[in-house]
Amino acid sequence: MGVMLANWRNLLIAFSLALFVPAQTLSAEIVGQLPSHNIFLHALGAQLQSQGQSQIDIIDNLNNRSFFARRLRTPRLGGFVDLPVGSLPSSGDLLAWEQAYQRGEIKAVAIVVANYSPAFSQAQLSFGDFYQHWMTAGDESRVFISSHVSHVSDAASVEVLVDAIAQLGFQYQIFMQADNTQAARVYATAGQRLAVDSRTARRYSTDISEFDYLGKRHRRSGLSLFASDGGVGDRRLGPNEPSAFLKTTLGDERTASTIREIVVPGGVALGELAHLPLSVASMGFESGRLYLKDFNGDKWRLPREGLANIKTLFDFVARSEAIRSDAMVDIGARGRVRLSTALIDTQVGYDIVQADTQAFRYIKNLPVSKSVIIDTEVNWHRAEHRQLEFVSYFEIRFLDADNLRIAQTRLALQYSYGIKLDAQESEPIGGEIGAAMDVAGDVQPEYLDKWGSLSRRLHDNTDLTGLGNSVSSVGHYAGWIALFRRLHQDRISFLQGRYEFMKIDNKGRATPSRI
Repeated sequence: MGVMLANWRNLLIAFSLALFVPAQTLSAEIVGQLPSHNIFLHALGAQLQSQGQSQIDIIDNLNNRSFFARRLRTPRLGGFVDLPVGSLPSSGDLLAWEQAYQRGEIKAVAIVVANYSPAFSQAQLSFGDFYQHWMTAGDESRVFISSHVSHVSDAASVEVLVDAIAQLGFQYQIFMQADNTQAARVYATAGQRLAVDSRTARRYSTDISEFDYLGKRHRRSGLSLFASDGGVGDRRLGPNEPSAFLKTTLGDERTASTIREIVVPGGVALGELAHLPLSVASMGFESGRLYLKDFNGDKWRLPREGLANIKTLFDFVARSEAIRSDAMVDIGARGRVRLSTALIDTQVGYDIVQADTQAFRYIKNLPVSKSVIIDTEVNWHRAEHRQLEFVSYFEIRFLDADNLRIAQTRLALQYSYGIKLDAQESEPIGGEIGAAMDVAGDVQPEYLDKWGSLSRRLHDNTDLTGLGNSVSSVGHYAGWIALFRRLHQDRISFLQGRYEFMKIDNKGRATPSRI
């Protein structure tokens, strides 16, 4: 066993000697100006320079245009502007990383950048002790470095890093064994994802974001690889997505209910932020249930929901925030379905597509050409036994274009949808999640009101209740999406149980390409 570890260490020593290019005056080059808040890169760069290492360059953003044109002779360690601190790996990132790791194509080092005295007398702790510190450290302190190791020159880089990390006193774990399942669990909760950039790494074909971004320049129009103005650049994130569009561009009800497009981009667009009745410290997942924890340490149950659906809605919000679009589905004039890639072949995707087809089955003979369903408000409330329930409000809007080719809302129907929980279970003890609560009954939307220039042309026998019931899935999913959006905006930590949650298989009913 000692010989095996020694061999691994020797390989890892070789693994580090290739990461830094000489600086203008110092041995290890810090390329560009590192942001002052990045404690790890500053400390590592200074340590490497003091050690006289010349095998690795350090750069905050590996896609910086100012340095992109330089011929890459020496590997570089750095991050990406599209993977800022706190952007945890997506389900796709995790799956791709885990598969590549198991094939032995990549290796990694995880570092806790904090002063846990006196534990730092031994920086290389047991995994259990390391993981305990890792899970309680802040996003900027949970640093994860991935490296492609198909070439011996790359395999020499990480040991230099490990030596510098040990000298700095940071706790670390080395992941080099392809059968080590602990690696993916740590990667899933990494708060700062860095990569080793090299010629071989750039030629590595993978879906892992840290490697897929290598060798790609910034666009001139922004700081990101992808344009940030909601324009053509966003299409690179997914050519089959519904048109990138924020729900707010539909206008503010009666005062400005217009958008400058004939075809409304997004037949269903959910973009509200939930109003919460408590201050949330973190979210977690255990025993097949999501929960919120307040600053008193109490856990609050969320309504029971199928895990596949919850995972799909969580992934949709992550995708939506990444491409700055609220659109879930758009069905074109010829019945072509454009669905958010996070919803493809899921039960949620199927339900949303079906909801988008219902409006004109109930509302007939109006001079409009398009319908869109949007959420307008979502409120979560306390219930008994530390449970939470919600009420969502949504509108079904009917639009048409005027002579200036501006789409206008001609009719809007307003509905509410509420989740009420069965409170017959005993109260959880000690802040733990107790037995699962079930939704009490089948809650249907309630028709509230209508507005718009065509509202008086509705027939008295129009089945508005039936229309609301046919799109009840929108009201139901709107509550969850608004919750996840609120937690995302407030940067609420989700570490406990995250790996298990991200591994949930949410594939379900196939969604149609045409209606």
